[in-house]
Amino acid sequence: MMKRISLCVALLIVLSNSSYAYHAYPKDKLLTSTATFIDVRSINARQRLQKIKPKALWVDPHSLMEINDFLKSHIKQKDKEFIIYCSCPDDEYAIAMAEIMDREGYTNVYILKDGFNTLDNYNLLVKDVRK
Repeated sequence: MMKRISLCVALLIVLSNSSYAYHAYPKDKLLTSTATFIDVRSINARQRLQKIKPKALWVDPHSLMEINDFLKSHIKQKDKEFIIYCSCPDDEYAIAMAEIMDREGYTNVYILKDGFNTLDNYNLLVKDVRK
């Protein structure tokens, strides 16, 4: 419970920052993008929506350890293009992850506005067959 409270506080601090360290990814470039997609939907959202973007990396937005592990494993790719998406209203988790990545020195971080719905509209999602 304490971890969840700490995570919520951290996310609120990140979201309260008035300057934005990310840009919205242009939707017209989605079909040709070579960027690495990062799915920051919660476990519940993934189970409820039952679709995934093939080859997207999933980072549990409720786990500071997973976020830290992701950052450590991509430390030599800070100039690589990353597109972050979630399924939450106003893209809260995607924005929080983009802010964290910016603070860690990642330079090409984008959020996908209305992420999950946009990917679905562009037919970039498949049924999640993992159990």
